[in-house]
Amino acid sequence: MKRVLSFFGAPVVMLARTVRASLREGVPLRETLAQVHELGGRSVWLVMSGMAFFGAVLVTIANAQAKKLIGNVAVLGPAYFEMLVRELGPAVSALLTAARAGASHSAELSTMSVNEQVEALEMSAGDPYADLVAPRVLAGVVGLPMLSVLGTVAATLSAVVVASLAFDINGRAFMDARYVDGWDVLVAALKAVGCG
Repeated sequence: MKRVLSFFGAPVVMLARTVRASLREGVPLRETLAQVHELGGRSVWLVMSGMAFFGAVLVTIANAQAKKLIGNVAVLGPAYFEMLVRELGPAVSALLTAARAGASHSAELSTMSVNEQVEALEMSAGDPYADLVAPRVLAGVVGLPMLSVLGTVAATLSAVVVASLAFDINGRAFMDARYVDGWDVLVAALKAVGCG
């Protein structure tokens, strides 16, 4: 089994060790809530502003391309919204969150390792995977879907505003959900949880 896990790489091995330690030791609730705040609460403004900028840029590029081919960018609105909900919302939100929270988590854990705090935790009968890694993994699984929803809303609203004000077209076309179905929402949720 260990040979199979090592084939897939260090992240899978670490995730397997974290799950095993969490099931054996339990996950500290207070630390998990603190990590949800660290991941979600401190990343919310970065994700929302970044996704709002992303939505505005996407509509601007779509307008430039649509004028060459079909002349009216409002026709692309429902397809834009479907692509944003299913693909781009979770992926770009995860990238923005990883840029901020991933660096913070890795720096914190590296500093704890250098200062021998991890060894002190092990000597005190603690498990670093259950006490340090598992709360961060659970925070990602819980926090990133919420950030993905907020980021998708911010990108949609900025697309509506840019389309209405800058290009003088019906911006509500960019929040038309006629192509979005349950499978799109399920794929988006699975992608957000997986990235978390």
